[in-house]
Amino acid sequence: NFESKLLNPVWTKSTWETIDKRNWVSIGVEGSSDGHQLTYHIWIYSGPEGSYQLVGWTQTGDFSSFLPNITSMAHSFKFGDNPALPLSTLTPPDVPAGTRSVPTVPDSASQ
Repeated sequence: NFESKLLNPVWTKSTWETIDKRNWVSIGVEGSSDGHQLTYHIWIYSGPEGSYQLVGWTQTGDFSSFLPNITSMAHSFKFGDNPALPLSTLTPPDVPAGTRSVPTVPDSASQ
């Protein structure tokens, strides 16, 4: 949660960007953390494939020079052939509250 991690966060206006033929929300936030001024750029998608968040960041003074690389990284994202896992597989009932478990997804080549 950026609001709790950054002091005085300032958000940019959100826009739409297309990544792998799907519309993503694109937004930036700038603030300080542990005495460092940081700028983040975030892409958010939610659809039948699942929900995804891509995040790139650097020190604010370097952001404009790193933005092309951060954007290139985000735009290189490709959805796989597997559908999103059902939510029930992400937090099995035997996992204590407050912990996270990552399910093992079979490699499509081994199927």
